[in-house]
Amino acid sequence: MLVNLRPLVESDAKISYVWRNDVELWKLTGSKPNKTITHEIEKQWIKDVLSRENESRFAICIGIQNEYVGNVQLTNITDIDAEFHIFIGDKKLHNQGIGSKATALILKFGFEHLKLKNIYLFVNNKNTAALKSYLKCGFVEVSNKQNEIKLNINSNL
Repeated sequence: MLVNLRPLVESDAKISYVWRNDVELWKLTGSKPNKTITHEIEKQWIKDVLSRENESRFAICIGIQNEYVGNVQLTNITDIDAEFHIFIGDKKLHNQGIGSKATALILKFGFEHLKLKNIYLFVNNKNTAALKSYLKCGFVEVSNKQNEIKLNINSNL
């Protein structure tokens, strides 16, 4: 399946606000909405995060129609490292390799374009599918505390 990334835009809120209200999507993540998210709330949130200079946020798109199916981003960007986040909002597309392909694309962006030396993430230790995917993409476990595992990947520059 063809997977590509494009910059996240405010109009993506038309789709992503639905994902924010899907409890199943967020049950194994570290950050979940604590209220119902409206289209307007999501649009404002996107506007706010796109203005942050230490973040690079992208829409994950698939197929020749570039269907928007999720988000991937690097946050807390410094001169040397950044924190990785990803989610596929369309549940029927889970476990089809889309996340792994999007991960490879954002890692390439981080290491080649941003010249980062290190990208890290935190994952719920009960989210075995995500953990397996991250390890497949080259991340390695660096710590395991209570419910959270920290993984890391280094550039080979």
